[in-house]
Amino acid sequence: MLGCAATGPQAGQRIAGERMTITNDIRTKVVNAFTGFIGNAEAVHALKRELACALSSDPPQLDKVFLLVGSRSTGKTDLSRRITQCLGVPFVSIDGVGIRNREELFDMIDELLESRGLYPKRIEDQAGLPTYEYPPFAVLIDECHLIPPRARESLLTALESDDRSLVLNKREPRRRAIVRGSTFIFATTRPTELDDPFRSRCAEINLRRYTKDEMVSILRVKCPYVPSKLLEDLATTSRLIPRVAIAMADEWRKEKLYGDLNDQDAFVSVAKSRSIVGRNGLTQNDVRLLKLLDRERKPVSEAGIIAGLSDLDRAVVRDDIEQYLIMINFVRVTEKGRELTQTGKRWLDDHKREESEAGQMKLEVR
Repeated sequence: MLGCAATGPQAGQRIAGERMTITNDIRTKVVNAFTGFIGNAEAVHALKRELACALSSDPPQLDKVFLLVGSRSTGKTDLSRRITQCLGVPFVSIDGVGIRNREELFDMIDELLESRGLYPKRIEDQAGLPTYEYPPFAVLIDECHLIPPRARESLLTALESDDRSLVLNKREPRRRAIVRGSTFIFATTRPTELDDPFRSRCAEINLRRYTKDEMVSILRVKCPYVPSKLLEDLATTSRLIPRVAIAMADEWRKEKLYGDLNDQDAFVSVAKSRSIVGRNGLTQNDVRLLKLLDRERKPVSEAGIIAGLSDLDRAVVRDDIEQYLIMINFVRVTEKGRELTQTGKRWLDDHKREESEAGQMKLEVR
């Protein structure tokens, strides 16, 4: 469970056991920070609550380290930006694969602060080390499971609420950094690859994939030029991924103009250009995996699937293709490996029959 809760219509509400009051101005600021964000209402509510408490503390600071857990394109970066805008601190987003040690991380943080004319302040030495207090900042580290384990371990003291410091050994001179007013946000698609000491220092926020209705709402806002009859098809053929749906909508508009096509033909053309073979967003690469499982007629290990699709990047196979097929119940994971479900088998049989009869799958708009 995340920290304090703030509800009710009062102008100021005191938090039980704390000398803290959440004013209407703070509530309004927090609500405005998330205006227009669609989906994951439960996660957004938890973040609003924590931010309201943070802004009401003295001094204002967020005492949580967030770990955003969810598949790709569930709003992790957008949520992080909204958190930091609400707090009013400099923000930098870093991919976990680019962090080999804590010194490299703080090189990026220092560069961010210097670009804003901000610098760590020298304070009284601690444990015989030159000590610097950092101005407030926020950092999102995406795919944090890709940070080397030793590098993650070296950050633990900076994540402890009663410590918030670490030693930078590779700086000249060796020094201690104090980061009490700073906000660390981690994001991962693979939480089980994180060790317990790291996870235990984070407040986990679970993010689910967008629903079809949420995707339609996003498209109505982001792509108002798309006719209503196409919105659901764009939502589903994009696999319910906003950036893909928005890109497809832009391609549809250009295809319609360039080819002088009607709405349906332009949509079919865009879908074919992306190797999409069905309204559920399946592509030729998804079909390859389904056919591999169908040929084997027995569970196949993850390693076996990656080997069978060796021309594709293993991360694409594992995180995009396989996970989507599992999500739509075409593939299931058993103790012995991956296998087709009855739903996946029926779809594949229909697809192969249509391929045989027509030479290719015809994609139609409802």
